Amino acid sequence: MRILYIITLCFVLLCFITPSMAADSSGTVERIFSLDIMTPGSEFTVTLTPNPASVFSSPGWGAIETLPAGFVYVSTTADGMTYLGENQYRFVKLGAGSISYNVSASIVEDDFVFNGSFTDAERNTDSISGASIITVTTSIPSPGNVSRSFSSSSVAPNSTVTITLTPEPISLFGMPGWGVTETLPAGFVYVNTTADGMTNLGGNQYRFAKLGSNVITYTISASSIVGTYTFNGTFVDSSARVGEIAGSSDLSVFSVTIYDTNEEPGIQKDEAIKAVYDFLFNGTIEKEDAISVIYSYLFG
Repeated sequence: MRILYIITLCFVLLCFITPSMAADSSGTVERIFSLDIMTPGSEFTVTLTPNPASVFSSPGWGAIETLPAGFVYVSTTADGMTYLGENQYRFVKLGAGSISYNVSASIVEDDFVFNGSFTDAERNTDSISGASIITVTTSIPSPGNVSRSFSSSSVAPNSTVTITLTPEPISLFGMPGWGVTETLPAGFVYVNTTADGMTNLGGNQYRFAKLGSNVITYTISASSIVGTYTFNGTFVDSSARVGEIAGSSDLSVFSVTIYDTNEEPGIQKDEAIKAVYDFLFNGTIEKEDAISVIYSYLFG
């Protein structure tokens, strides 16, 4: 059987090496990438699928693929492979099965184009169709998302608030884990976190890492200055793909004393009415802030 296999393989190779008056093939070969976006140097699989099988089955078929500059051939499921030089490879398959080969991507970030041709069982040729462009980038978009929520949408100056970052679906954030980078507004001070790791990147920017897919929470002390503050952040899932943190982003720092503007101590009726007016018509304060002013007026 081994001798028969070798004889058959040699015959197939001879078919694809011997010059002939080739015509366009009546079949097609489609190229599929296991990944079309990847990080520099990562490995992926290219699959070449012939159709219909009757055009490629006996004795077999072959393909010539030209890899983009910087890409490195690793291995193949083909029955024969020959390096032709200048990143060009010839593959041969006994019968009509698919050919797969593994490649290591360039270390350079860019879009890269694959080119190739095939020869069917009758030595007719044509170009390989299907996928042809690979993107190599360090910032692959994540199909998941992370949502930010505050323990309260409005807090008093210098008081603490807890931020919860929730990943989903958890299947994209499992082992080895995931992480976020959050930029705190000016005047806010980091206190603590439930993350397994925290790094201050300078200024008010913090990086948190979590083993597994559990949520990350961190506690901060609010600014001493009344106002509305915006939080910004990004996340990295367990496959090193990135995205912008969604959910709540604005936090109000509020004190009822800003409505205590007359000479009488405490919040008076006209001051409470102004707070309601600012919430309903001006949109300058949150509902929770307006309620705080009313509480202060009603109950002192």
